[in-house]
Amino acid sequence: MTEESNTTPRSNKRFPLFSAASPSKPASRLLWIILLSSFTFYILTAIWFYERQKTYKRALSEVRKNIRNLDDHPAIIGIKHRISDNETRLQNELASAQTRQKTLEDSFEKTRELINRDQTGWIITEVEYLLRLAQVRLNLAYDAPSAREALKIADQRLASLANPRFLPVREILATEINALNEMQNPAVDEISSNLLAANQLLNTLSPDAYSFVTAPIAANQNPNWFERLLNALGFHRFSAFPDKLSLQQVFYLKEQLRLELDGARFALYRLDKENFTMHLQTCLNLLNAHYDQKNAVIAQLITQLDTLLTKSTFPAPPNISGSLQKLRQITHPSPAAL
Repeated sequence: MTEESNTTPRSNKRFPLFSAASPSKPASRLLWIILLSSFTFYILTAIWFYERQKTYKRALSEVRKNIRNLDDHPAIIGIKHRISDNETRLQNELASAQTRQKTLEDSFEKTRELINRDQTGWIITEVEYLLRLAQVRLNLAYDAPSAREALKIADQRLASLANPRFLPVREILATEINALNEMQNPAVDEISSNLLAANQLLNTLSPDAYSFVTAPIAANQNPNWFERLLNALGFHRFSAFPDKLSLQQVFYLKEQLRLELDGARFALYRLDKENFTMHLQTCLNLLNAHYDQKNAVIAQLITQLDTLLTKSTFPAPPNISGSLQKLRQITHPSPAAL
């Protein structure tokens, strides 16, 4: 019995798979085959993905290169220009729309202020208009009385508000009214009477008051060598008997003098110093050029016009803009003052 037990093959308990009598040996081989196949499949899949990724990278690089090359294409350049032009046009339209919107907002704000304005606001607006009117009448028309009345009415309207905030404006108004009262206006009536008297003197002119015009002798058809030399040098022989002015010339000169004197008088009424001086100077030029200055009437006329031209003064008007500036500072203070 002991021999049988010794001859009987022993089973490998530690390594059953490698046991000679193990019935699971085919299954173990199948398992190794499956593992090897799976590993091979994974390797091949990894290689395939790697190659596919390289292909994608090369394709992406080509696409990027083509995109960079598109920037230099004429069609793309034209599209960019059109887009830039459209963008500029849209920006201009947007700026214009914003300007129109700002204008509408300002107009709406002014309309709202007019609607919500109380009695004080309307009086202040009236005072501003009167102050501007006074400046226009004084500076453009030299009308000191009208400017003074406008300032007085403006002062009365401010006094009706009974607001001490406008006392500085009323103080300036009082100063400006006194300046207009002290303003020396030219003696309009006296100067106008002198101009009318000078106009009446024109009716007393005698025929010998006009100067004569000397006429050159008719050119000789057969001049000698001396006359040809004088003509070449610009010398001309004149008649010993001057020709008198024609009736048409005499009438024209007299009427032109009348018009110039009337123009000076109308300029005086408007207190227009520039035109007043121009008309008087034109009269003096006509008298000196076309009339005999030795004649008593002509000498008297020249003396009168010279006196009017030198002694007629038009003083500069005073500055009456301070009251309007002060009123605007009070009613429309600047942001810095706030």
